[in-house]
Amino acid sequence: MNKAIEKILMLSSLFVLAGCGDVVETSSSETSASSEIINGQTLDKVISLFGENLSLNVTYKFFDQDKVPGCTTIYTENGSFSTYRNFEDVANVGLVNIDSSAASSKGVTEGVYTWKKDDGALVLGEKVGDGRYQDLYHTPSEISSNKTNYLSSFVPEISGQTNGNYFLCQNTEDKSMLVSFAKSLGVYETILGAKGMELNYAKMYFGPTSSVVTISIYSTYKGGYNEFETSIICNSFGTAKIAELNTYLGVE
Repeated sequence: MNKAIEKILMLSSLFVLAGCGDVVETSSSETSASSEIINGQTLDKVISLFGENLSLNVTYKFFDQDKVPGCTTIYTENGSFSTYRNFEDVANVGLVNIDSSAASSKGVTEGVYTWKKDDGALVLGEKVGDGRYQDLYHTPSEISSNKTNYLSSFVPEISGQTNGNYFLCQNTEDKSMLVSFAKSLGVYETILGAKGMELNYAKMYFGPTSSVVTISIYSTYKGGYNEFETSIICNSFGTAKIAELNTYLGVE
């Protein structure tokens, strides 16, 4: 297994292209503020929290090496930024939406650009497409916009519970919702980059007053051991900010 894991295909782009799967429209009524987390947290409320502003901290625990690789990505309305840990030859990178007003002031055409940090400032990179990055790439906001399907697909650990562990595609042959979930969380391509790795199921946990949601995506390697874990900690719902990006765009 080690050789296969070591040969994992590094991300050629920040996220899996949305065109590689079903296109999901972003809901305009997404719940967006952590202050809305109250006693009696439910699956419905948690799914609704996956809007445009949040942070995901991913750890690929199935890698058999001393320093486990991972990635922290902050998603905001105007852009995103990913910081990689223990990945060889993978640079930290972001995406930014440049509208017509910003394009005029920056001397560029409007669209989606890559960017990097340099001495605490945003340095614009190449243009990767038109429109917004949310329309070009899979993002967590797809989860809330596809809430109805997720509510019918997640199974509670204990019947009647309103919080705790929920399972997605456990002991089912149809993994389509799991694939969509993994793509929206930005982990699909890295997991499947290991030849012989297949998605198995996902587990999501939240407490009655959770402001943090923990997700584990379990994978099977060559039809054998089926508990290879990718851990995802989700937080900063509705409050995520990227200082360098906001300064560059002149956003409060």
